[in-house]
Amino acid sequence: MDTADILTQPMPIRRGSGRVAALLALVALADFLIFGHAPGINLFLFAVAVCVGILFSARKPPSSSTAALLVSFLVLAAAPLLEAPSLTGLAFCLGALMLVALISAKLMPRRPTALPLVFCRFALVIPLRLVGDIRKYLATPGNHLSLTGVQQSIALWIMPLVLAAVFVSLFAAANPLIEIALRSIDFGILLQFLDPWRIGFWLMTAIVVWAMLRPRLKRRGARSQAGRTNDRALQKCAARPRLAAAVARPVQCRLCRADAP
Repeated sequence: MDTADILTQPMPIRRGSGRVAALLALVALADFLIFGHAPGINLFLFAVAVCVGILFSARKPPSSSTAALLVSFLVLAAAPLLEAPSLTGLAFCLGALMLVALISAKLMPRRPTALPLVFCRFALVIPLRLVGDIRKYLATPGNHLSLTGVQQSIALWIMPLVLAAVFVSLFAAANPLIEIALRSIDFGILLQFLDPWRIGFWLMTAIVVWAMLRPRLKRRGARSQAGRTNDRALQKCAARPRLAAAVARPVQCRLCRADAP
């Protein structure tokens, strides 16, 4: 037997990294399809891409038949966006995406009547989901972000960047072709990505898409939980006298028998 056969099994791919990659890809796709363009087929294509990303990043990927059924359902729900984009069509498309996310995360209620409440609990978590996950990631001991660590990282990259800039400037001075190529670079294209409106669009897209990739439901209120606790306590208190009476009856019978001549 080869020694490679007795080694430990390779570590499985973490779903967290897959979700982050899917988030970055979808944000880039949204910038390419939607930002600065009139709404139309681009919204339809982006909705289909988000649906595929949800199924791809699910903790337990669905079967091929289930995935095909969910994608077909999303295509039908987003079809009105192809003809004439409207708020109603966007609402149907967003509702279909939320339904796909809930099904992929196995958060669907057993009773169909509870579906509106689940949708409301899901919608309330969407604006805070990305921020909450970032806080949890930074709160872990291994991923704690401190000012000292940031300063060390910056100091570590300063020297290589300075040396690289000096090398490129000397190389450009020695070779006129390199100098011409560097002058022909249009940095205005790079400045377009620093547009505040574009950055805001990226953030809004990331917030919504991340909530779809990692769906969670808002916890129930403290009143309902306290009410359930009180109901259970009352049930226990009501059951105790019955239990005491059930235990006392055999004892009384034994005492009567002992007192009998």
